Amino acid sequence: MVAALGICAVMQCLFATTYMIAGHAPQASKLPFGATGSSAILRAAEKDISLDLTQYPNEAAVKTAIDQARIFGALVSSGTSNTLIVVPSMSELAPLDLAVTFGRAAKLTGQRLTVQSYAPVQL
Repeated sequence: MVAALGICAVMQCLFATTYMIAGHAPQASKLPFGATGSSAILRAAEKDISLDLTQYPNEAAVKTAIDQARIFGALVSSGTSNTLIVVPSMSELAPLDLAVTFGRAAKLTGQRLTVQSYAPVQL
């Protein structure tokens, strides 16, 4: 009886340890991301987050890629305007990570950033 309780305690400790290690400080790696144009915000953000960047000609092409589930978000830059498009339906964490990272990059570069949530078409 005591041996069985000991085995259960050890197994519970191992389960808790592996669960905490796996979920501790999750970080995206090569997150599929789109961009239109060039922006200092994007260059600054790439220092803090790993992006698999694809360039698109315009916002319509970005939204088509989001509709096809190819990217998790995008930065639409046009002169003085910078809009970060995030897709909450693709991931629970990615929109928050992108908004925080790009917000920090916008402050660092002294540029304004608008964050816009986009819901793709229904499957």
